[in-house]
Amino acid sequence: MLTEDLHKLYIEEKLSTRQIARKLGVSPSTAWKLLKKEGIKTRPQKKYSFTKEQLEKLYYEDNLSQSEIAKKFGIKNGSGRIAEYFKKFGIKSRPFSTAGLKFPGKKVSDEVKEKLRKWHTGRKLSPEHRKKCIENLKKTWEKRRLKEGTIRISQSRKNRYIIKIINGRKTYLHRYIASKKLGRDLVKGEEVHHINFNSLDNRPENLLVLFRNEHLKLHSQLELTMRELMEKGIVVFKNGKYIASV
Repeated sequence: MLTEDLHKLYIEEKLSTRQIARKLGVSPSTAWKLLKKEGIKTRPQKKYSFTKEQLEKLYYEDNLSQSEIAKKFGIKNGSGRIAEYFKKFGIKSRPFSTAGLKFPGKKVSDEVKEKLRKWHTGRKLSPEHRKKCIENLKKTWEKRRLKEGTIRISQSRKNRYIIKIINGRKTYLHRYIASKKLGRDLVKGEEVHHINFNSLDNRPENLLVLFRNEHLKLHSQLELTMRELMEKGIVVFKNGKYIASV
């Protein structure tokens, strides 16, 4: 199912890996790896013909940055590409200098700087002062420390998740309950899917543990199901929302 979706997005719709990543909710590098894994041949990157003299003129004489050079040639997010050409041609970066920059504030002589350095180096606090500092720090720690069992709702990019303080640590409640259901800790790469799509419903029967690629396939299947429901007229798009027509 994932192969068909990726083939449609990349081959038929000719979307870039960055656009596919945005649709799938993953990073561009992950989208590129998924294309490779599913055996979809990626398009060759567009080649640009730069000469060393051309880049040196833009960089040294016109005083353009690498990002500005990339923008000039219509390369989106292409500062990294320009940096590769700089490395290939052996073009050295301009030295950073604070000459001509104005820094507000009082000028301090070297003599005063040395006195300040000696004052702050190795200075010992008196027992009374030390005790007062520790008391103030304890008060700050008590204010910041979250009590055991405290529940908060975290707002992520797409969903809201419940966070609970367990054993003094912030823990996503759905992951904690899923691990208890399985009788083991979740391993790296395992994700928890809410079956009814309510991220605040953390009943064990509503949680399904999947690896990242399986989770993506499940959501791809959901998109296909939604497409079928729209074709049958069961679900319609109205006022910027998907709603059931029955």
